[in-house]
Amino acid sequence: MIKILLIVVAIGIFSCINATKDNAISTKEKINNNLQKATIPENVKAIFDKSCIACHSNAGNMAKMHVNFDKIYTNSYSPKTMSKKLKNINRVITRDIMPSKRYLKKFPDKALTDKDKKLVSDWINSELKKYNK
Repeated sequence: MIKILLIVVAIGIFSCINATKDNAISTKEKINNNLQKATIPENVKAIFDKSCIACHSNAGNMAKMHVNFDKIYTNSYSPKTMSKKLKNINRVITRDIMPSKRYLKKFPDKALTDKDKKLVSDWINSELKKYNK
């Protein structure tokens, strides 16, 4: 009788563990299937291409370690990382940290206008709403 009881308890525990594991996997799959991907309008992408991509891309230098627009364009960052990257882009653009003064001395045509900054900032703020649901 004790053996049967132990077997029933073991089966119950095993079933609970598998059910919890399956539920966690299906929840993770649901989250991954419902992930919001960044949708970059052409006018915003054109600003990034003009002023950012030379340094912050796979073809760029070490600056790509901070943000890599190739990964943004292909949605290769995780949602959490993408949210952080977008917030950082917004910060450095609106505070005139990027493009750097040193870079702009060599390439003054790469400077962002106030209109460019507003367009990028507005887009980022709308994208961040997707990631903060």
